[in-house]
Amino acid sequence: MPMTPLRSAHRTIDALDEDLMRQAQTRLDQLTKPLGSLGRLEMLAKQIVGVTRRLRPVVSEKVIITMAGDHGVVARAAGERTHSAVFSQRASYGRDVGLRAVQVDAVRALDSSPVESSA
Repeated sequence: MPMTPLRSAHRTIDALDEDLMRQAQTRLDQLTKPLGSLGRLEMLAKQIVGVTRRLRPVVSEKVIITMAGDHGVVARAAGERTHSAVFSQRASYGRDVGLRAVQVDAVRALDSSPVESSA
């Protein structure tokens, strides 16, 4: 199989540092909060430790990625806002908390009429 830029980049990525991740969990468990109460945020914190290989990593560039798609819901009057309004709201939120906002228009409205089968 030919070497693509993605395959090449993939070969340079090391596995997460499991030992540091265990240490991070121990530290999280010692904070003044119920165990596991931060849920997904705790898992994300451990992953950042595993990737950066620093028990107390510094994340200087924060990005929020918003993916939205118009699946025809707005046209059927089932939604109150268009996906562009959602994009606008998320971008505003990102700026308010010091994040760079990246928006991905995941799906555009498609003609959902049935396709006639020739079989």
